[in-house]
Amino acid sequence: MRSCLRPIPMLRSFIGVVSLFLILPCIALAQTPAIAIVDVTVIPMDAERVLEHQTVLIRDGKISSIGPSLAVPPGVRKISGRGRFLTPGLIDAHVHLMSADDLISYLAYGVTTVVNMSGTPSDLALRRDVRSRQRLGPNIYTAGPTIDGYPPLNEIFVSAETPEQGAAIVAAHKRAGYDFIKVYGTLKPEVFRSIAAACRKEGMALTGHVNRQLPVAEVFSSGQVLAAHAEDLIFGRYDHPPTDTELATLADETKKSGVTVTANIALNPATAAQVRDVDTVLAQDEAQYLSAATYSRWIRANNRNLDEDPKQHLENLQTTQAMDLRFVRLLRDRGVPIILGTDASAYGFPGQSVLEELRQTQAAGLSRYESLVTATRDAGRFLAKQVDPHSKIGTVAPGYVADLLLWTTNPLEADIERGDLAGVVLRGSWVPAAEIEHRRELVKRRMANEHKLVNAIDHDLEHGDTQTAQRLLKRASTLSPLLDEWVLLTKARKQESRLPAAIAIARMDVQQFPNRFSSYQLLADLLQKSGNNPEARETAAIALRLQPSASTATNISNKATFSAIPASYQPGEYHLELASLQAANATLQLRHEQNGWTGSLAVENDSVPLRDIYFGADQLWFKAGEGFQEKEIRLTISRVGEVSGTWWSIFGRNGAVRGSKVH
Repeated sequence: MRSCLRPIPMLRSFIGVVSLFLILPCIALAQTPAIAIVDVTVIPMDAERVLEHQTVLIRDGKISSIGPSLAVPPGVRKISGRGRFLTPGLIDAHVHLMSADDLISYLAYGVTTVVNMSGTPSDLALRRDVRSRQRLGPNIYTAGPTIDGYPPLNEIFVSAETPEQGAAIVAAHKRAGYDFIKVYGTLKPEVFRSIAAACRKEGMALTGHVNRQLPVAEVFSSGQVLAAHAEDLIFGRYDHPPTDTELATLADETKKSGVTVTANIALNPATAAQVRDVDTVLAQDEAQYLSAATYSRWIRANNRNLDEDPKQHLENLQTTQAMDLRFVRLLRDRGVPIILGTDASAYGFPGQSVLEELRQTQAAGLSRYESLVTATRDAGRFLAKQVDPHSKIGTVAPGYVADLLLWTTNPLEADIERGDLAGVVLRGSWVPAAEIEHRRELVKRRMANEHKLVNAIDHDLEHGDTQTAQRLLKRASTLSPLLDEWVLLTKARKQESRLPAAIAIARMDVQQFPNRFSSYQLLADLLQKSGNNPEARETAAIALRLQPSASTATNISNKATFSAIPASYQPGEYHLELASLQAANATLQLRHEQNGWTGSLAVENDSVPLRDIYFGADQLWFKAGEGFQEKEIRLTISRVGEVSGTWWSIFGRNGAVRGSKVH
């Protein structure tokens, strides 16, 4: 560990570089003087056509006029386009922003707009800085935290388990200034319907994963305008590998619905590369530009793509990719709007993943032009129609925002590479590719040290040495957060058997991300498990101030409240009926011992011990089972033994509980 500490003093020498890096964008974009790109070949992307020897005049951040013999007014800066090709900027309509340090990589690959599919207050601030020209980066549209059912598949999602909570979260996200709503696929049907109705009321586009408890047709008739993954559409409809006929039927239904689809088909190859050898992926030059936060999620200890059976995982990815390519081709054949999305930085490299997605859409059968349409015209049309009616991007035409790319090769004739980009016109300002690359190199120099620091901190957290990890984090306090929030959350959960260490990591999470409800929610949960109910309630209250109506934080507060009251029910055997699509009978054996309550739950003759038991007043909450069979059960037990309550399981499975005491 000592060797990992040696580079840390070098970080201090980079503080000046960091300050310069943050100031430089202000210089580049402080003014937007008129410019003219002269004698350029324009690929407007409004149709499959090429306009040669054009002059494109740009004023006030927009395209003013285009013509073959356009006179350039005096004082207008001329940029030679001879032998070069002008296209709209690329749009990545599905990213996950983890750090401002990733933004420059998007520009390096020609991405001038990103759509952040699960955001935080920090992303709102980043969006403001980019739009006010205080930071160089692509324009940002962002959702708030993804809305999921209870329990959420990811604890950084906001959970809603009642229609009232779902509607309230939508309204809160609108007030906060988020651009659209993203949902996950495990919401209860009545909660999803409430969210859809609230989106219509608030004028917010509803996007995301396809609900797995409703017919696909109902999901889209309710108002969801975007399916975030082509693959997710398939899984939302079929619980088995579909036949070609079934895929064609689904493609017909998708066309009829009018929904837009992000293909997201570069995701599987990116995942497969990490499964095969994540260390090789992280040794690539492109990985050296990853922000520290993104890097922290990709390293072996935290990489959620790695599992115990890589061979089977790779086979599944290969089978799924072949299915996805067939389905995307069917969607194209029917004229379903497809827009480009990559899931970077969660899976692919920021920026580079867009070029990989273009190649995969071509592998699905789209032409180069059709592939570029997904990242330009059609993505721009979707944003203008569903998210920002004032937006005009994705086409080279008068009146459109001047987000443009100047290429040295024709993207309709060859696959484009980063080295083919001569420069970017970003909201009317000319930024040469050399300047973008220079700024990327500044990031790369910083990341060489930050990646080492991430590895050192991660090593300490894996071994429960929170004190050393905390000291390292403090020594890097002048830089952006080094560890992604999801990483800190995962580390805390790994240490739950040692609650003091888990709580220490959760406090680090709060320090690193003081404006995120999920960091306080994590800390409140661990405090409650440790028996510190007063502080758990106070911390849950902070989470609810940041994210009102979050059901997970509400449940933690409820547990901390009733756990302070002696239980009013009796031990013994209880007969329960777990209602769902198919009702199941269960037997609850409840025992009261010196240190609290224990017991077991038998469902259809399969008996498992109770764990994570919370009790007090007339409430009994517990978990039983493992993996996909795990259930969380919350019961209200009267003094005479009558039982009512609810059960939850993964992927949104849930139902009511009824029962009574037998013995």
